[in-house]
Amino acid sequence: MLLRAFEILGILHARGRLAYIAGGAVRDHVLGRRLTDVDIATDMPLDELAALFKTREVGHSKQFDTVVITHGGLAFEISRLRRGAQERGVPPAEGFDPVLEDTAHRDFTINALLMGPDGRVIDLQRGLDDLRNRVVRAVGSPGERFAEDPARILRAVRLAAGLDFTIEEHTAAAMAEAAARLATVAGERIGKEIQKMASPSGAALAAAIVLMERFGLLGMILPEVRDLQGLTQPLEWHPEGDAWEHTLAALRTAAAADAAVNLAVLLHDVGKRPAHREENGRDRYGGHDSAGVALVETIARRLFLPQRLRAAIAFAVEHHMQAGRLGELRRSLRLTLLGSEHWPVLRAVALCDIAARGDGAAVARLEACFCEAEADAAMPGGRRAGQSVISGTRIMELTGIAPGPRVGEIQRRVSEWALDNRVEDRVLIDAKAVRLAGECGLPL
Repeated sequence: MLLRAFEILGILHARGRLAYIAGGAVRDHVLGRRLTDVDIATDMPLDELAALFKTREVGHSKQFDTVVITHGGLAFEISRLRRGAQERGVPPAEGFDPVLEDTAHRDFTINALLMGPDGRVIDLQRGLDDLRNRVVRAVGSPGERFAEDPARILRAVRLAAGLDFTIEEHTAAAMAEAAARLATVAGERIGKEIQKMASPSGAALAAAIVLMERFGLLGMILPEVRDLQGLTQPLEWHPEGDAWEHTLAALRTAAAADAAVNLAVLLHDVGKRPAHREENGRDRYGGHDSAGVALVETIARRLFLPQRLRAAIAFAVEHHMQAGRLGELRRSLRLTLLGSEHWPVLRAVALCDIAARGDGAAVARLEACFCEAEADAAMPGGRRAGQSVISGTRIMELTGIAPGPRVGEIQRRVSEWALDNRVEDRVLIDAKAVRLAGECGLPL
């Protein structure tokens, strides 16, 4: 990707334009991290770019002098160099330095690094020093940077958590002071930041959640998660602490770079607050899985999460208790869970849920149970959950029942029975259908 980006810089420079690789790509290159996207800054107008490359707009990005271009089969976001106080159409003042002006209006020093066609890093805001010292620091006045875009508060949290950096004290103070301004930021933008926080690992998301709580952000964005604080749990099951501590502990065991897994781990117990009741001096949370599904939908709407992502999270939240005791379930139900496209997410969440308790032996047992169930589900020629073992026509022939929902109910129950008991014999299956029709008081 970096090679293609340098080709773009060469094309623009050949036409007498300034062009630099900018922001996070330079930061990650310096840190030796894998690049997932590369942004470019240039002084070339967008209409001239459109004449050179295939371009497209993301949302209303043209309003912010930004488009996405395609080169060498890869997509690159390309923006005009930021002019700050210089109004569009107004000639720059004498001595105006477009590169200095651009970097002076970026969010954080470690994101204000540029790289030219020669591969040299241009550091006008002391970003390299902050990278060496593992510090997130706003460029210039932190208050001004957060006033320009309050979403930068969440970005600071994401960077600090994902890179395991500290936040510089003046930047941190300005974040706390400007926290209320997040209410003016669109839910879609906040949701994208949350997804990015969840993408590196569960540990990174746990660190972000702790920072969000520190700066007074969590109650505004994810009050359902904040509500887990103080929900005590039986020590014999949860030696790690209350529901809040359990959630953080579960996240810290999640190594996958998968936003669906990590967000599902974060939300797997959010239903415990509405489900909580006390019986004989003990806290009970029966039905918290079902209660959690409704809250996941509320959260997903608030954060504009993509449908596939919200479906995976909801599936894992709804079934994480069943997955934790998979070996006790009827075979038909096991195969139903394993047959879902979201099984990998549910599997990971269930293992993190157990791992949070610090019992390695229990994790190993559950992993072995999962492997055994997956082997069973993968057996060649075996029946799958939801696959009927008898047709509706055959049921009507055997029982004389007219077409209708009763036929479908018998078909479902016979099929589950056959799966649970590994029955393939057609005579036994027919007999079960007749027997069920009689048990239900249906005419034979």
